[in-house]
Amino acid sequence: MPDATSLTYLDMHATPRVADVDRAALRPEFADLPEHLRRPQHVSTRDDLLDRLRSNDAVLLQSHGWPDHAYLDGAFVFTPDDIDEPVEGLQLLWLLSCGQQKQRAAWQRKFPNALLVTSEHTVYPRTFTKVALAVVAEHHRTGALPTRASLQSILDRYRNRQWDLDADG
Repeated sequence: MPDATSLTYLDMHATPRVADVDRAALRPEFADLPEHLRRPQHVSTRDDLLDRLRSNDAVLLQSHGWPDHAYLDGAFVFTPDDIDEPVEGLQLLWLLSCGQQKQRAAWQRKFPNALLVTSEHTVYPRTFTKVALAVVAEHHRTGALPTRASLQSILDRYRNRQWDLDADG
C-alpha cells in the first residue's frame, strides 16, 4: 500500500547497531515488511537530519541521549538548540534514546504540532528497534500516522513503560 503520509526511521549512531536491527527484523510480526523498511536510514550530519525533520510527517530518531555517549561513538549530538525555527509540519517525533525528558519542553517548542515521545530511562537497542519497527509496520500497513492510542498499544504489546506519551511529562 502506498504511504499517504511520510514516516522515516533514522539512526544517528556513528556505528549502526546492525545486530540488534537484524534480530528485530526477523521477528514474525515484521515478515511482511519490505526489506528496505526494516532498517533505519543513517544520518551523519545536522543538516541532513534537519532536512529529514522538515520533509517528513513523522520521524523516529534513534540517537544518543547523553553527549558523552555520542562522543564515544563518534556521533554528533543533536539538541533543540540546533533548530533555529520551529518545524511546524512534523506530526510525530519519537526520540528513541534516553535522557530526552529533561529537554521535553524545549523539544516541544521546536516541534509545536508534533506528538512528542521521550524517555528519561535507559532504553536498550533491542527494545527500541522492536518498537520502532512496529510503528513502521503499522504505518506501512495503514498509510496513516500512528495515533496516541496506537502508539500506546504498541508499547503495551512489548510491555514497555520507558517512554512518555503524556504532554505534561
